[in-house]
Amino acid sequence: MGLSVNQPTSLAARAGSIRFGISARPADDPSLGSFPAMLQSVTSQLLAFFRATGFSQSVSEELVHPVMEGLSAQVQEALQWPCKRVPMPTEIHIGQLKLDLDRRLFWRGDRQVHLSPKEFDLLTVLMRNAGSLVPHVKLLRAVWGVEYGQELEYLRTCICGLRKKIENDPANPEYILSEPWVGYRFRAPDPEAIRCSAFVGSTVQHTVAQ
Repeated sequence: MGLSVNQPTSLAARAGSIRFGISARPADDPSLGSFPAMLQSVTSQLLAFFRATGFSQSVSEELVHPVMEGLSAQVQEALQWPCKRVPMPTEIHIGQLKLDLDRRLFWRGDRQVHLSPKEFDLLTVLMRNAGSLVPHVKLLRAVWGVEYGQELEYLRTCICGLRKKIENDPANPEYILSEPWVGYRFRAPDPEAIRCSAFVGSTVQHTVAQ
């Protein structure tokens, strides 16, 4: 059922109140994590995207509502599956580079290097996908939002800044490689030197990409 044009409450606000079909779970249920807040963020970005393409607010809400209802239903179903939770890595090490995802800190060797929020997010996506080609569109949407995809100058500027901070010779990059007209690839000098660390209680688990 679509949203009424005369409904005074915005879809984003409604997302917070009904929690998209998972209201039966308490707000502090650890299994939900930041999911409700994430849904509100995605809802807002989708609304902004449809408004930017020329749709009115009411029509934009009509378009977004079934998408978010479907997403919520799938996530709610997934939460019922019995599964062993795999901890997300809190640190990523590649060569001389280390990202601390919890504290949003970055080191090159023993030296801590300041990254802007966009630089940190972009480097995180690249390092998590080390060895794989990541298209321009995927990077733009992951870092700037789902309504982005053609703003290559934003991406080039951020990549240029990152290379100056992480490469020995930014003009001849060792880590961030360009794939012309397609995207970027994060290359590990030694593929066996990729390590992600995750803390589980007092235990540290390591995964090494082969």
